[in-house]
Amino acid sequence: RHDGQVVFVHGALPGERVRARIERRQKQLLFADTVEVLDASPDRRAPVCDLACGGSSYAHIHYDRQRLLKGEIIADAFARIAKQPLAVPVTVAASPEAAYRMRARVHVEGGRWGFYREGTHTLCDAAATQQLRPDTCAAIDAFVAAQPALMPRLTAITVSENVDATARILQLEPKE
Repeated sequence: RHDGQVVFVHGALPGERVRARIERRQKQLLFADTVEVLDASPDRRAPVCDLACGGSSYAHIHYDRQRLLKGEIIADAFARIAKQPLAVPVTVAASPEAAYRMRARVHVEGGRWGFYREGTHTLCDAAATQQLRPDTCAAIDAFVAAQPALMPRLTAITVSENVDATARILQLEPKE
């Protein structure tokens, strides 16, 4: 909190001391970005990608701590929103840290594809986030290379694959 307002600080962990810049204000909320970490958490790690690239908000946090934080978020939602406090902590099931997504919607612009940076329509490199399997990214790349004339007519591609990643489907979303 700062001056009675809740502050969400992107790129910080609970308990850390950081220097942050307020980026956006709402009635009772402030949204800020971490500019500098003054006292780092032992759970902090170097992220593999840009934290603002879609789906990467927790990339700077060691995986076991990510799972604990996500459990706390779920418990908080039950207590605060549903008014149903949980009697036991929420255990978030582990998944692979990388290549865990079997389905993703990537945006297309100018022959490029990727996730949007948080809060923008600016593309970032989805492959760098390691959310998708390298061969999934290669399949999207191969499609884009094979269909250059089609790319300006698309807004997004949804890729879905089976559990063992032996089959993929690309669903094309045309511009209206």
